[in-house]
Amino acid sequence: DIENQIYQIQPKMSPKLIILVIILSASSIARSFNYDCLGNEIEKYTLPNLDYELDALEPVISKTMLEVHYNKHHAGYVNKLNILMKQLQEAMINRDLSKIVNLLQDIQFNGGSHINHSLYWKNMSPTKLGGGKLPDPSSKFYQHITAQWGNFQTLIQYITSRATGIKGSGWAWLAYQKESKQIVYEETLGQDTISMKGNLIPLLAIDVWEHAYYIDYKNLRPQYLKQIWDIIDWQEVEKRYLEAILQQLFCSKNYLLFQIRIRMKWN
Repeated sequence: DIENQIYQIQPKMSPKLIILVIILSASSIARSFNYDCLGNEIEKYTLPNLDYELDALEPVISKTMLEVHYNKHHAGYVNKLNILMKQLQEAMINRDLSKIVNLLQDIQFNGGSHINHSLYWKNMSPTKLGGGKLPDPSSKFYQHITAQWGNFQTLIQYITSRATGIKGSGWAWLAYQKESKQIVYEETLGQDTISMKGNLIPLLAIDVWEHAYYIDYKNLRPQYLKQIWDIIDWQEVEKRYLEAILQQLFCSKNYLLFQIRIRMKWN
């Protein structure tokens, strides 16, 4: 059985620890299907609350545009995602592999959209609340940008130029690269998430699907990208940057402690 297989792989693990691993794994799998480890249905995915009113991003993004994008497009992805997760749970029970594969593709699309849009809303702020204001020049984030990119204007121009050229629908990203510890520009197509590109932590997401700007800018993506910097919340981007650094330090230190404990235990 599974317990014996795990015990054979790591004979020095106690039976109690093995059972705990099995329980935690079952709990993780169950949660991914919208059920907890006791089989109780957990909360569905929901549309995140905005930190501002629908008209607060004007004139960059009109109330009408934000209302359609948020309450129609994003809400539609969330509703579809919940339906798909329910269908996936049923397909898993019935061991319908063909249906599972098809559902996972749709879950990736709608789930990715939910993840991407949730960050997109957080990355913007009304000008009266700091939208468009650059970080303090003495901050670690500001200094990292200037050291790597020269200045913020150069970075903004680069992102605008590259994002303008994205073919079809997709996303433009600013991300923290774990290995190199650099702030990098990335692009994803459709509703792919930045995590699908490797060990990247998202800092800034810009939606370049036409549904993000068509009411205000028609098909003029360059104009939309030129204006959006007036409402980018750099304080939020900076916060995510600092969290990324702390996360990396925390993981590195914990991994080192884990290795030390393992060596002490087995030696």
